Amino acid sequence: MQKAAAKSLSMTNLPKAVEVLTRYYGDSNLIEVVREALVRMGDLAVPKLESIAEEDSESAMDALVKIGTPHAVEVLEKLNDNPEPIISTGTLTILPIKKG
Repeated sequence: MQKAAAKSLSMTNLPKAVEVLTRYYGDSNLIEVVREALVRMGDLAVPKLESIAEEDSESAMDALVKIGTPHAVEVLEKLNDNPEPIISTGTLTILPIKKG
């Protein structure tokens, strides 16, 4: 998947586009492009990013922080309450700033 394709998909704001993009989230060559596209999609991408973050993905947590909407912050707080530590110190530092 190329950057232009990822950007085009994100501009559709369709749930199917989120599904297509998240299929490539684990590809180390594409993760930055895919994450940028998902962040652009905002709240639409939050549920999929939450699922990815639950699998111990710091990158997905960072994407949720960048989205920064109330829904994304709610998910970050929920993930932060998880007894399994999955958030880096950097994300924990950012979380209170986003919360306001």
